Amino acid sequence: QLADGGGSGGRVVTAQMMPEEAAGQRTVDQTAVGQTAPASSAPQIDAQLLNDPGGAYTQEVQAVLLDAIVENSAPLVLDDDEWLTIAARDNAPNNPLMTGDPDVKTLVLRVKGGDLHAFQAGRLTVEQVRSRVQIGEF
Repeated sequence: QLADGGGSGGRVVTAQMMPEEAAGQRTVDQTAVGQTAPASSAPQIDAQLLNDPGGAYTQEVQAVLLDAIVENSAPLVLDDDEWLTIAARDNAPNNPLMTGDPDVKTLVLRVKGGDLHAFQAGRLTVEQVRSRVQIGEF
């Protein structure tokens, strides 16, 4: 045991060593020697991420925005016929003063206030309100 004598709030650190470690010896499980890890332990990578990383990124942003709309809209004051709209830009241009950049995309998600109210009142499930969110890309 090692004790830190730094006053009344000192801490005690305890370490245990096995007899083989104390003598500088290491034991190895012989069944593990020469074996490779099973294939199932390798990390699984989504094929879309490899084939289209930009598309995968856009899908993740869309999913997070959809969650934000559904889960955080309760404090907003909306009438049933009003819309909650969120817009996000992807691939912002290097020069914001240049217009008409063909690579710039704007993702727009919108949902009616009535659908949000129905969800908050328990008349719609999370899946139902998510399916009513309109998604567009411009």
